[in-house]
Amino acid sequence: MRRCRVPALPARTRGPGGLRGAQAPSAPGDRCARVGDPRPEAADRAADRARAAWPDVHAFTDVPTLVRDAGLDAAIVLTPAPTHGSITQACLGAGVTVYSERPIAASVAEADRLIETAKARDLLLAAYESIDDGASHELRTTI
Repeated sequence: MRRCRVPALPARTRGPGGLRGAQAPSAPGDRCARVGDPRPEAADRAADRARAAWPDVHAFTDVPTLVRDAGLDAAIVLTPAPTHGSITQACLGAGVTVYSERPIAASVAEADRLIETAKARDLLLAAYESIDDGASHELRTTI
């Protein structure tokens, strides 16, 4: 089984859906490749915390920086709900599978566009209520 490289967007450690929660479903050898926050100091702090589990994690402050890394297998979107759609679209557009908190979009039309992008690029798009809801295992076994 190959290792997965996944970023957390953003890497805040807020409750079960935050970075600590995102760490739990990882299989041996998987790693969080990047963590981010639009505030540089917060991104750096998050990366420093994440390095306890993943020593080579990188901080970023914007999605274009994230998606330039063609080696990513998937993105976990943990941002405020109004930003889910645009961040998910950017990731899908760059060929990155997305695992997002609910809702995946701000409108049905936006969700339809995300679904169409995922289908057209043959990518997985998954939404979850809680990172521990079982979907994370399904995503891991699919990618």
